[in-house]
Amino acid sequence: MFRESPQPEVPQSFYPNIGQSFRLLIRLILITILFSIPFGIVLILNERYGIPHGQLLISFLLLLVQVASLYIVVRLGLKRIRKFDIPEYRVKFNREPFQVILVIAVMTIAASTVISAVSSLIPGSDWFNRYMSGVHQPNFFLFLSIVVAAPLLEEILFRGVILEGLLKNYSPAKAIIWSAAIFAVAHLNPWQGVGALLLGLVIGWVYWKSNSIIPGMLIHFVNNLIGYIAMINATDTNESLSDSIGDNLIYGVVLLVALGFFILTWRWLNKRWSSPQAEPAL
Repeated sequence: MFRESPQPEVPQSFYPNIGQSFRLLIRLILITILFSIPFGIVLILNERYGIPHGQLLISFLLLLVQVASLYIVVRLGLKRIRKFDIPEYRVKFNREPFQVILVIAVMTIAASTVISAVSSLIPGSDWFNRYMSGVHQPNFFLFLSIVVAAPLLEEILFRGVILEGLLKNYSPAKAIIWSAAIFAVAHLNPWQGVGALLLGLVIGWVYWKSNSIIPGMLIHFVNNLIGYIAMINATDTNESLSDSIGDNLIYGVVLLVALGFFILTWRWLNKRWSSPQAEPAL
């Protein structure tokens, strides 16, 4: 008897949205804290009594905590996506040609130089510098943690799960900014958070344009490798790029050249990816 008026379509919501992304981050933090208890005990004992090969053990435990925590949260995120949204969802590992990889590597070196300069404007606190000097003593396990595990697992979580969901729910700009902010908060300190925010914006844009997680992994790998090499050669934990160069004029020229290379490589990639062709995930 009564004609039903057509109901307006409710846009489909994909996992994760902004709130769900932060809940994933909270889970990551809580799991990391739980797994870090043995790590903290060894760190304290090593500081007080000097455990044989204590620094190597600390780096090994740090690697285990990092890999286990990220793996669990990645599995939770992917399970949720496949159960309720896209049963066949797979993280996009689409390949890029060699010239694109080369340009991305150059862009990363330039971006890392500029980001390092911005991050150095925030002086590190004494307790943070002491913690970094106590934990970040170069060795094989620390290399695996910083240069291998972080680029691989963090990119799968923050771009392959979180940013992918945000891009399905919001505009690219909003999705990239929020994913970068979440990536920054995950570092749990402002001294690394500023750099993570800026790097997250770059990687987020690259992920959106390339439709692949591989370029972001490369950026993350090159950036962390630069940081690891700088850490090996630094005489002080809080040493900045400006301190390493020593001459303000040369430092300014280096920053200008880096900024120029970043703009040139960004424009080249933007032109190449202006009409991205989505490829099936491997």
